[in-house]
This record gives sequence, structure tokens and C-alpha cells, in this order.
Amino acid sequence: LQWSQVQWPLAADLPEVTSSRGELQFTGAPEAWELELTGTLAGGDIPPGEWALRGRGDTGQMHLRRLQGRLLGGELEGSGPVTWAPSPAWDLRLLGSGIDPAQLAADISGTLAFALHTSGAIHPESGLTASLDLEQLTGTLLDYPLAARARANLAGERLAIDQLLLDSQGNRFSASGSASAASLDLAWTLSAPAPDALIPGASGLFTASGEVTGSPQAPLLDAQLQGTELQLDTLRVPTLNAALQAGTKADDRLALSLSTGPIHSGDQPLLQSIKLHASGTGADHRLTLNAGTATDKLQAALRGGLSDDLTGWLGQLAQLEAETADYGHWRLGGAADLALASEGISLGDTCLQTAQGPALLCASGDWETAGNGRLKARIEALPIELFTPTVSG
Repeated sequence: LQWSQVQWPLAADLPEVTSSRGELQFTGAPEAWELELTGTLAGGDIPPGEWALRGRGDTGQMHLRRLQGRLLGGELEGSGPVTWAPSPAWDLRLLGSGIDPAQLAADISGTLAFALHTSGAIHPESGLTASLDLEQLTGTLLDYPLAARARANLAGERLAIDQLLLDSQGNRFSASGSASAASLDLAWTLSAPAPDALIPGASGLFTASGEVTGSPQAPLLDAQLQGTELQLDTLRVPTLNAALQAGTKADDRLALSLSTGPIHSGDQPLLQSIKLHASGTGADHRLTLNAGTATDKLQAALRGGLSDDLTGWLGQLAQLEAETADYGHWRLGGAADLALASEGISLGDTCLQTAQGPALLCASGDWETAGNGRLKARIEALPIELFTPTVSG
């Protein structure tokens, strides 16, 4: 049997599956048969490719002696039994090489090879059960070397991940747990002893761990991060510690703490430390910042909440106080409205006044990511000697 330019559905303007050419050879009887098939195949969810299949079977099953496909710039091979009576089941081994993911998503370049084993069945009463053992995945992805392994089992709607391991030149991410339409229970770890393999110019040790719970519709994150002797080009941070609890719902708890040791640029000290703290809920929380050098200190606080779609923040600049050796002691005169979004920033009337006198600095404005902006400012009773010590007035 030979064919050319066939599709399914036959009369559809936008067919789900097409085959430009193919050939099928079938010998034997329903109780014992063999077949060979070659042809092209493409469709909405099927990347274009050339396929060849050899197998034998009977009325209830087929054993794939060899399945070979040329697609996505590489090759795919498979073998194993496929059963349809008394119920559908499979036990297949698949090998892939030279796979180019950019042919599925243009912005994800790479070349991948893999070996996996999958088995499963569809039971009349219990439904679908399946297992997947990704024995190895190697190659490059987005110009980064990649190696991966995974083992998972599916029972109905529940996915159990026994192991997920990603490695790029010694930097490792691992995860395990379970997920379903109703719940998440995942644990993960990250260890990056060679960050320069991912970010040019970076060095040090970065580790993180955490859990993802809740549900796919409302996940909850609990994470801890540590960094030791971190450096990016000339910027150095000897220690970094952070912890985060957050969710996507308005009443989910939000807790954040972050602290660093002294920050240097080359041999030049920039800050003695940074401390960032947040507490409350997603819709109503307070965020505080403390930073300083040997002679200067900065304190700031925000009060507000995230938008329902999590793309913006609306609230107030509740505190801003700076003590400097060169410019004196300044503090915020009153809370100022503040809005942050992907489209831009809006700041209400914000006034700083000195503790030593009547000097006042005020500003308000809007800044758009597209480049437009508006700034309004006023200055009152500002001593000139703050900026030019040899001049007074």
C-alpha cells in the first residue's frame, strides 16, 4: 500500500495530521502478522519528520522491533511491546540524538541526546498508570552544557517525582515530591559551586533549598538561600543569607529576611551590610531596609501590597532616613504614595527635611518603561555649604 498527500480529517481545511508520502507492507494473518512502514508525518502537535517502523504482532499486541524517526534535526529510535487487548499498555525504550529544541521553540537553542524507558497501562477501573525513567539527557541548552536524569510515576492525576537532577558543569538542581490537580508537595535543592559556568565573571558558592506546597492554582514557596565569597567582576560579597515564605493569594503569609556582610568593589568598601525584612501578607505587608557604611546610615520602609495579578505593588513610602557625614541628617516628612508596576513607577509628593534646620527637598513624578516621564521638585532653605563647603548662604 502506497499513498501521497493524505490528511486527517480527510476534508478538513486545517487537518490535524498530514503525510506527504508513505508505504505499508503487511504480511500474515490477524493471529500472526508482520509489517513494515515508511513515510512522512506532521501535524499541529507533531513536528515534521520521516518515520520507519518494523514490527510483528497478533490480535492483541504488537512488538516494535524498530521505530526510527528523523525529526527536529536529529534521530529517534525505539523498540518494545505495545498492547491494546484486553487493555492498552506499553513498555518502550527510546533513544534520541542530535535533537534541536529550537525547532519547537525558536528562542531555545541547543543539541540534545537522551535515553529513556517508559511503561504504562490504561486500566478499565483505575485509569492511567505510567512510569518514566530518563536514564540520561546530555548536550547543550541555551549554550550551556546540560546533563539530566529523572524518574517519575503517574497514577491517575497524581504525579510522583522520585528524582529530578539537572547538572551544568557541577552546578546542580534536584527535586522530588508529588503533584496533582489539587495539591503540590515538592522539595528542591540548588548548589552552584561554579557560578562562572552560568554567569561570566561570577565566583563563590551559592546554595538554596526549599519546598513548594499548596496547589497549582495557589502555590506556596518556602526557601532558604546562602552565599559564601560571592563575586561578580569586581563586586564582592563575603556572606549572603536569605529566607522567603510567599504565596500567590492575597492572604498568603509573606516573610522575607536578607542580610549581607561587607560589600566591596575591588578594594573599595561600599557598604558594611544590607538588611532587608518583610512581614505580613501578599496584600498587606511592611518592608524595611537598613544599610550603612562606616560613616553613613540609611533606613527605609514601605507599606502596601501586591496587585491581584501579582504584576504591581501599591502602597506608601512610610519611612526614609539618612545620616551622612557630608550632608547631615535627613528624614521623610510624611508618608508618600508609591506605585510600582511593569509599566512604570509613580511617586507622590515626597519631602525630606533636615534635623538641623528648615531645609526641605521635595519631589514627585511618574516614570514609564517606554521612556516617558514627569518630575516635579522644589527646594526650600537649602544651605549652600552642604555642597560647597567654602561658600555659605
